Amino acid sequence: MEKRWKAGLIRVVTLADDSLTNIHGEIIMKKFPYLQIETKCIPDQPEGIHSPETKAAAIPKIIELSKTFKDIDALIISCADDPAVPELKEQLDIPVIGAGSSVAALAARYGRRAGVLGITEYAPEPYEHIFGKDLINLGKPDGVNHTLDLMTDAGKESVVRLAMRLKKAGADSIALACTGMSTIRVAELLSRRTGLPVIDPVTAEGLMTYYEYVKTLSIKRKRRKTDMNKKIGAITIGQSPRNDLIPEIESYLGGAEILQMGALDGLDKSEIQKLAPDTDDTVLVSKLRDNSWAVMGERKIIPLLQKCADTLSSQKVSLIVLFCTGKFPDVLRADVPIIYPQKLIYNIVPILADGKRVGIINPEAAQTGQCIRNWSTASDKIIVTDLNPYDPNADIEGAASIMMKNHADIILLDCIGYTRRMKSQIEELTGKPVILPRTLIARIVGELLE
Repeated sequence: MEKRWKAGLIRVVTLADDSLTNIHGEIIMKKFPYLQIETKCIPDQPEGIHSPETKAAAIPKIIELSKTFKDIDALIISCADDPAVPELKEQLDIPVIGAGSSVAALAARYGRRAGVLGITEYAPEPYEHIFGKDLINLGKPDGVNHTLDLMTDAGKESVVRLAMRLKKAGADSIALACTGMSTIRVAELLSRRTGLPVIDPVTAEGLMTYYEYVKTLSIKRKRRKTDMNKKIGAITIGQSPRNDLIPEIESYLGGAEILQMGALDGLDKSEIQKLAPDTDDTVLVSKLRDNSWAVMGERKIIPLLQKCADTLSSQKVSLIVLFCTGKFPDVLRADVPIIYPQKLIYNIVPILADGKRVGIINPEAAQTGQCIRNWSTASDKIIVTDLNPYDPNADIEGAASIMMKNHADIILLDCIGYTRRMKSQIEELTGKPVILPRTLIARIVGELLE
């Protein structure tokens, strides 16, 4: 049996009573037994968060308190305003779950018009973000100004009255926007009174935490099934690590360890400039560690690629992938198979195109001639334009327009540097299928590893 998943939970109100402090964790553990919750309260905030000012005051306290948890698998910020959630997602390498985004995501399942019911006149940002102008916000319950007011009979009745008003205003569901409402367990009462789905914040944050647990469990089981000793050697013709590439493809690789090396690793700008292509050399483009890019000649970097292959072979990788779609000669040697994306792409794309017009987008205008020469053997209906995937100001709309004007039926982004976002943008602009080499190759490599 898998061990229980441990999550830290931060309450954004200062409480001296342990039974009140731990009630959110107890609700979650009762509903999701595989979760173990450790709860802590931020200091000096007895009225919790009930305004932009109290939220601003709480954020640094939450960040500091998060550092005191040991050996947790996830962190829950038990507040519908999601205070410090964006900051902690940047700082921590574990899932960070906010009550607000959890509630809003679940409420969206029941319709586009959610009624927000909290203790502030304003709706928390996650609710506004998901529902926009369709969110129904009638303010806060009468007489309820902070979390402790919810624990009175008058406060509870005021919450019920506002819920009925939200229903009358056309709400498809009621999205509770204060975790104190979980403390008084009002969701079931409101559901009975209104007949609407009522999303309880603590249950929602617990469900999202449980989802993260299941996702992690699935990955662990897949890794066991595959082979935890398998390693993939990843060579880029630029510099490693490729943080723009590996996160987009690792889910396809069955949990195998990815060892990265770059042909230009350790080289300074002047050394890289010496690798510029001669007039008769194949032009290659790749990303550098500082997010700029380099233009290189194929012949000049082959010895550097061989050094990478030698090093990766000595590290007992199962295979090596050359993450470049350039047309390389069969000169690299290793004790394990070397996967050249170009060979796969040049055989797959003509089959997918099936005689239609193929649009090719590559990084540099200087590559146009070699692109036409290389692809002429695969298709006689080629349209070529350039779009640098490493240039944040690259004209994606312009490249898509050229494809449309020339009636491309299928489009290939002929560089490993193109991202899934770029693929989606070009598909949306052209209405045509777009082939993305990085994910195509990753899927094939993943199949080899199973």
